[in-house]
Amino acid sequence: MGHLGTWVALALFILAASVIAGYATHRASPGPSAWAAGISPLVLGATLLAVLWYSLETRRLVRLQRDAAEITDHPWLHVAAWPSSEALVYDPATQLKGLVAHLPIQNVGRTPALLRDISVTHELEPGSGECHFATGGDLNPRALAPGQGFTATIGELHYRSQEPPIVYVDVSIGYQTIFGATGLVVLALSIRKPRLEEP
Repeated sequence: MGHLGTWVALALFILAASVIAGYATHRASPGPSAWAAGISPLVLGATLLAVLWYSLETRRLVRLQRDAAEITDHPWLHVAAWPSSEALVYDPATQLKGLVAHLPIQNVGRTPALLRDISVTHELEPGSGECHFATGGDLNPRALAPGQGFTATIGELHYRSQEPPIVYVDVSIGYQTIFGATGLVVLALSIRKPRLEEP
């Protein structure tokens, strides 16, 4: 019960007002019913106070229960710590090699999650030479049921050197819960791969 001092002061004020009203009524017309008429505001005030306190406590408990349920039933997204990558076919005509990076996302919570968007920004390592990174991502909303996964393509790298350059990517995954709340998972990753063997 919050603000106990306020409630105690209010109860004392009602008690004092009832005693004064009872005494004043008794002085105006002495008789046994005068005290009863004076004390009735005390009973009414105490009842009002109890009803008010009960409604506030019930509201607080409902709010706490709703918050606890939302945390317990929140969809938790599990993202692999590092993107997986696979080699693209070597093109002898352009002498470009490449790889494509994927990021598996899985809902490990107890309720569905609506993936609203997956946005990717990147930065190539300085001195990368001749290379190009096509940024991936996904702007199509999709629902992930509990236990369901989705693999997002976060980028495709084409390069000419023997060793692939390192690409630093920032991935933002925006999602929404069934309660209407929104969430954001932000990852800072780097994409690298050992030397790609030419055919």
